[in-house]
This record gives sequence, C-alpha cells and structure tokens, in this order.
Amino acid sequence: KQWYQRRVAITAGESESEQSDEAKHSSDSEEELDQDEVDRRRRMLLERAKERQQEEKDLLDVEDEEAGSEEDSSEYEEYSDSEDDIGPRLKPVFVRKADRITLQERDARQMMEDQKHEVDKVRKENRKKESHLLVEQIIKEEITAEHLQNQAADSDDD
Repeated sequence: KQWYQRRVAITAGESESEQSDEAKHSSDSEEELDQDEVDRRRRMLLERAKERQQEEKDLLDVEDEEAGSEEDSSEYEEYSDSEDDIGPRLKPVFVRKADRITLQERDARQMMEDQKHEVDKVRKENRKKESHLLVEQIIKEEITAEHLQNQAADSDDD
C-alpha cells in the first residue's frame, strides 16, 4: 500500500506539473489562442488525470484481490513466485552421458591427480638422493685412486 501511495503522489504531481506547464504555455500564447482552445485543453488534461486515477484505483483493487488470494495460497506457491522474479528460466541442455561429469567423478579425478603428484614428488626426491650418492661414490673412488697413485709414486721414489 505504501508503494501505491507513493505512486499516487507521483502521478498527482505529474498531472499538476502538466497543468502548470500548460498554464504557462497558454499564458504565454493567450493572445494567439482563443478561449475555446484553452478550455478544450483543460478538459483534456482533466480527463487524462481522471483516467489515471481510475487506472490507479483499478490497480489497487487488483492488488487487494491478489493480497487476499496470497493469504490463501500455500508456501510452495509463494516460493515459486519468488523464483520467477530472479530471472528468466533457462532451457535444459542435453549433455551426452560420456561427456557428463558428476561431482563425485570430479572429486575422484582430483584425488587421483593429487596422488600422482605426490608419487612424482617422492620419485624426484629419490632420484636426487641417488644422484648425490653416485656423485659421492665417484668422488671417493677418484680420491682413493689418486691416493693409491700417490702411494705408488712415493714407493717408486724410495
């Protein structure tokens, strides 16, 4: 009802402003127009204002009827009405079974990918450790070989 009262006030303001605009226009050009023309315009404006008021009364009556029917309606109907206000309904789109992805499948795929990443990470760490061990072993062998050569050279010098 508050909405209706605001609308009535706005509409009444519009009709008054139209009348005042028309009065200004008619006062500026009164010399050119005769009195009959001015009266005819006033009657037209009054008729328009009456029509608007009548439409608003009809609208109010319709809203009152809807309010009465809404009280009788169930919660389900009210909920479905609010869904219509959200936006247009979209048509369902067919997706082939092979192309369908459910939430469970998506979660399962994500878990599999996470496990693969973990396995790859462990493999990389193992390779890194093995390569460090190989390098360490090769260096030890080279040091041992050098040490043996140095001993052999020292024993040959004696």
